[in-house]
Amino acid sequence: MKKIIINESQLEAIKEMAYPVTFNMEEFKSIRSFADRLRYCENRLKKLGAGTSRRVYQIDNEKCLKLAKNRKGIAQNIEEINLGNDMYAGSCFAKVYDYDQNGLFVEMELARKAKESDFERLVGVPFDVYCDIIVRTAANYLPSNNQSRNWINKSMEDSYEYVMDNIDDFEFINEVIEYMGNYQVKAYGDLQRISSYGVVRRNGQEEMVIIDFGLTEDVFNNYYRKSRE
Repeated sequence: MKKIIINESQLEAIKEMAYPVTFNMEEFKSIRSFADRLRYCENRLKKLGAGTSRRVYQIDNEKCLKLAKNRKGIAQNIEEINLGNDMYAGSCFAKVYDYDQNGLFVEMELARKAKESDFERLVGVPFDVYCDIIVRTAANYLPSNNQSRNWINKSMEDSYEYVMDNIDDFEFINEVIEYMGNYQVKAYGDLQRISSYGVVRRNGQEEMVIIDFGLTEDVFNNYYRKSRE
């Protein structure tokens, strides 16, 4: 796995955070068992959601906590930690503030779930047009992936060409395209789900971000594919 590095500005931001009186991060970090970590969060934080691999809690109006339930959750947390701390990944992802070195938890920027209307308002294109761009990007960067070519919507050719010709005006899409190319993203299905996106407030302005980006191709193949076969 990649080496996890956190920069000085992130460390300073962590030190300045004021947690709710019922939650103490240092106390939480000292807990060793999943059952005790879970009990601590359940008694002190609002649960936002739960899946097969992780539970998500709201810490305050700015931060949430993703708690791994199993090895799948740990792997997804580590992927999000690594990507969140990669200075070349861009600002299209929810920020990572704090984490466990072994991936047991990750503290991230809190976002409200995005709707397709939010996406079009903040990004500048309808969500279905964006999804077509994702498929075309996968086909361009991964020419051997014939499946992506089969999903290209020919009726959106004009919309795709317009966005590509004016890509500097679509910062969020530009960053996602660069991410897909730089990281050779094969598991792009999550990028086509509106549930993978959220709205955050930065410098007083709403922004679209990807909030669920831990299910990479490697994580899927190592922890999910076998369970489905």
